[in-house]
Amino acid sequence: NNTYNANQTRDVYYKKIDDKTASLFYLASESGAALGDASKENVDALKNYGYNLGMAFQIIDDILDFTGEQEEMGKPVGSDFLSGNLTLPTILLMEKQPQDNSIEKAFQEKCKGEGIENIISKIQNSSIIEQSNAVANDFCFKSKQALACFPDSYQKQCLLDLADYN
Repeated sequence: NNTYNANQTRDVYYKKIDDKTASLFYLASESGAALGDASKENVDALKNYGYNLGMAFQIIDDILDFTGEQEEMGKPVGSDFLSGNLTLPTILLMEKQPQDNSIEKAFQEKCKGEGIENIISKIQNSSIIEQSNAVANDFCFKSKQALACFPDSYQKQCLLDLADYN
């Protein structure tokens, strides 16, 4: 369990969201293709599509944790962070300001001490949200690229449109 562990890398975060969210997306897209007797190339392409779409979906959800309204989200702004979960925005803050140990200190105090609002504000009032969106958009782009082996069709266009919905 990596809760309240500030010593996590982006790779650890990606593995966590692969296990948590992306696997659901790629298993759904891969299994549908496999059950439909698609070729191995098409099954792999749809698995790749689902993986990248799931990664983007979770990153966007993690961004909304800092940018969404409590009424919309049904939870307070920064609730993932307050629960001790590092997400891409917090990891980017640590990468951008490696000398700043405020996240580590907050996690040592189980996010009960001072400075929490300051961390959330740093993320909201910097380029971190924009950078996080760029990462999510890159995953969306990769998901669309995965569909290149399929001929143009209504179904393919629906999958492409889904990857653009963020």
